[in-house]
Amino acid sequence: MFDSNLCKTKEKIYRTAAKLFSMLGYDNVSMEDLAKAVGIRTSVIHKHFQSKKGILSDLYRAYGEQRIKATPDLKQLLKLAEVKSPAEALMMTIYSFPTDIAEMMHCILVTAAHNIVTDADSRQFIVDHVFSTTNETVVPVIKKLVKLGRIEPVDTEAFNSVLLYYAFGAIMLHSTPFGMDASAWPKGLEYLYSSLIRPTGKCLH
Repeated sequence: MFDSNLCKTKEKIYRTAAKLFSMLGYDNVSMEDLAKAVGIRTSVIHKHFQSKKGILSDLYRAYGEQRIKATPDLKQLLKLAEVKSPAEALMMTIYSFPTDIAEMMHCILVTAAHNIVTDADSRQFIVDHVFSTTNETVVPVIKKLVKLGRIEPVDTEAFNSVLLYYAFGAIMLHSTPFGMDASAWPKGLEYLYSSLIRPTGKCLH
């Protein structure tokens, strides 16, 4: 996926499936619905995929590969905690996808969140790509800032829980009138950081 050599039809199936699954719900989209949206026969989809589940599994795998590429390097983040303001250092922990696939990645995330009750793979996806990410980047940066005396001590477990509630809530509400678009997400996160993190005023040189 996302390979210039990939069959254009297969790429269109991926992108259309991600959009339909997130908008209508995975269980509500049939292979026939997908074929109609792509503008091809159902038999053409079956030439590329054995099942709808296979498409979803491929989408999850692609998300994981892209997230690894987009995730900031922890060593660099910890160095930035020494010279950036606490708020700036924390905001640097947010990974972002390239513009051409950002919408598709978000659709995959929304699909998994809405599917966690009925699908074990979706539950594992959320654990791996939502719950784990804060432990991998945010928590180490917070601990570094505390160690440097740049912020007041923080209960990282409680902070992590609040952050996860915010992240998961925003994902679940995406398809509702209360949903957050891509521009609102970092603003909300910045407000969350500024509300829960108290800088000491100590500057490093």
